[in-house]
Amino acid sequence: MEIYGLGISLIALMRGSPGLDSSVDMEEGTAELIDEVVFPSPLPASYEYRYTSLLDDGEYYMTVFDGAGNMTMTHFIVDRSVCKVTGVSPAQSAVDVAITAPITVTLDKALSTLNYWNGALNVYDGGQQVVGNAEYLSEPELHLDQNGDGDVLDYVLRFMPSAGTFPAGKDLRVSLYGYSLLGLNGRYLDGDGDGSEGGNKNWTFKTTVPAPLIANNLISNAPAELVLPIGTTIQSFNASISRAELYYRPVNSYQFYTKLDLKPMDGSLLSSKGYGASVVCNATIPVAGVGLANGLEYFIYAEDSNGKASSLPVGISPAGYVGLGQKVLLYREPRQDLLMSDGSRGNDIYNLSFRLTEDLASGHTVDLDAYAMNADFTARVFDSPSAQVRDVTQVAGLSTGNERSICPSRIKEDTVVVVTAYLFGNYPGFFCSKYKCF
Repeated sequence: MEIYGLGISLIALMRGSPGLDSSVDMEEGTAELIDEVVFPSPLPASYEYRYTSLLDDGEYYMTVFDGAGNMTMTHFIVDRSVCKVTGVSPAQSAVDVAITAPITVTLDKALSTLNYWNGALNVYDGGQQVVGNAEYLSEPELHLDQNGDGDVLDYVLRFMPSAGTFPAGKDLRVSLYGYSLLGLNGRYLDGDGDGSEGGNKNWTFKTTVPAPLIANNLISNAPAELVLPIGTTIQSFNASISRAELYYRPVNSYQFYTKLDLKPMDGSLLSSKGYGASVVCNATIPVAGVGLANGLEYFIYAEDSNGKASSLPVGISPAGYVGLGQKVLLYREPRQDLLMSDGSRGNDIYNLSFRLTEDLASGHTVDLDAYAMNADFTARVFDSPSAQVRDVTQVAGLSTGNERSICPSRIKEDTVVVVTAYLFGNYPGFFCSKYKCF
């Protein structure tokens, strides 16, 4: 080490917290002097210091003084203790755990980043492993709370299933393998809590059975001249679906909602669906002539055979009509000249291309809705759950000749594809075109 011409007068190695005056003063700190080197005159400009004995675990400081009494201090920690588990979530024997809640393991020490995390923590549903991903998160490095305890001092392993949710209503077992995780000090994790390296930690918890999950692209704009088809997928968990309903009313009217039954698109009955079924349903709101000139609002409600219910938007109950549904703005007098198709073709697997007939300024946005109807526009047409056109596509800066395609999956003969576009920015309005497959 170089002392910039003043020379080294003293090197001291201490354990604990030293005093901060210009000498190794035991009274001003709590340090224990381990070793020191005192240099008589003339003072050396540089010196290689080595301490060859084995240091005990603890916090150490090495202090260097120059010929003028200036001090430089370095700090290090000797820690040979094994890394321990200080907490897990969900806890042992926890019940009603959300199927979206991650599994976290909190550790008291940092781990080596060379570990293979996915082999260290496994989750089992009975004898079958739950496929997922484990990751290591250092709160001090990320400056983020990763285990929900309110601080950023911990080291956390977190596991989430690849499916995004754990199996519902199941007793799950978690196994953490100590010999799969190496600490920064070269010692393996104390998995079983016996104070030595290695060993496994095992615990169990039970997931809840949630209310039905409703998946739907909420519609915010629709042409007033047509009926409004609403399609949705409802997933039940360890139960069957007993109710699937669509409620609508004039926007901001606070009237009672009108109820429509959501029916499976495959033509079957809800009662025929089994436990844990995922059911694609639809219903059609008769927009024209029912007092909806200023728009409407709607929500979807589902209930399973266990009496658990959910809605979309959330928090709405058909019993008390609590909450507001999704608001839909209805447009009239569409400009059909703004949207041009390449023409119809008699093909039951049909790709329809279309383009705008006017340029749009940069930065303007077009929302595109497309769906299939029967010939008299009274119902949305599906011959399989995948037969609907992609519902919404966001396109920025569409211009003349800039084509976009929609691809109905097996749209049959005598079917009408309705394409509605809504322009935003400084170019207000909307346009709608109907294309017949024959």
